[in-house]
Amino acid sequence: QLPPIHPFTFAPTGCLLGGSKIGSKEDCLEMLELARSKRIKPWIEEMPMCDVSTALQNVKDNKVRYRYVLTQDIA
Repeated sequence: QLPPIHPFTFAPTGCLLGGSKIGSKEDCLEMLELARSKRIKPWIEEMPMCDVSTALQNVKDNKVRYRYVLTQDIA
């Protein structure tokens, strides 16, 4: 059990107290290992950084089917 803490105790210093429901670090590593062993790949659409304005407009227009990943295009 945690001691009772008022949320405004953190406000003056800008501190953050948070949590997650995705599981422990060990759970995440186990899930990633399962994905690797079963050859599960994410569904992504890669676009070069020079097309970032197009990617943002497509997000605004709800035209993105998968996750956009911007790739570095500086030589």
